[in-house]
Amino acid sequence: MWQLTQQVIGCTHASQHYEKRIDRPFRRKRFMKRFLSVDTDRQAIIASYDRRSYVNDTLMFKPMMKKIKEIIDIGYAVADKGFDSESNHKFAHKIGADSVIPLRYRTSLSKTKGYYRRKLWRNFPKERYNRRSIVETINSVEKRKFEDELRSRLLKTQRREMKVIDIVYNIQRYINYVISVLGGFLQSLIFEIILAMLWGISMLYFL
Repeated sequence: MWQLTQQVIGCTHASQHYEKRIDRPFRRKRFMKRFLSVDTDRQAIIASYDRRSYVNDTLMFKPMMKKIKEIIDIGYAVADKGFDSESNHKFAHKIGADSVIPLRYRTSLSKTKGYYRRKLWRNFPKERYNRRSIVETINSVEKRKFEDELRSRLLKTQRREMKVIDIVYNIQRYINYVISVLGGFLQSLIFEIILAMLWGISMLYFL
């Protein structure tokens, strides 16, 4: 089962605290909006899509589904209410996936439009949808370990930086799995050293 979510990351090269200290005039903070696809069973990032400008979440559902379909078979496509539309539900079922997207506005059944949306109104799989907490955990881990602002200036290198962050996160998940299997044979200190080395090597790419 995979889940789709969106994440907002700051794009300012200098921190707001630094800009305030040097009395730099106020500038509207720029953000990079990215869409993540996560395998909740393995807690791994499958694919991502990055946009600097504002884009409606609903419009990003189909491109992400196509991208994910090229990588893995999709059993259940779970997303938050920002991706709710009958067109998205139809597309998910067209490629062989069961869509689990809550209604954006909870109204009566008679006012709910669309076959799949009415079907979810009657019987919404809450247990399956509640696994979205895993996605939020991944968002939190990435921002906590790799900061919530990009260091690169150019859009091209910003996208590369985010790809590197996703790769390093997946490697970290694999290392955690190996440690759990080995039952403590590897110490946490070795893990931290490996992670620091990977992060340092990835940052050299942007220098």
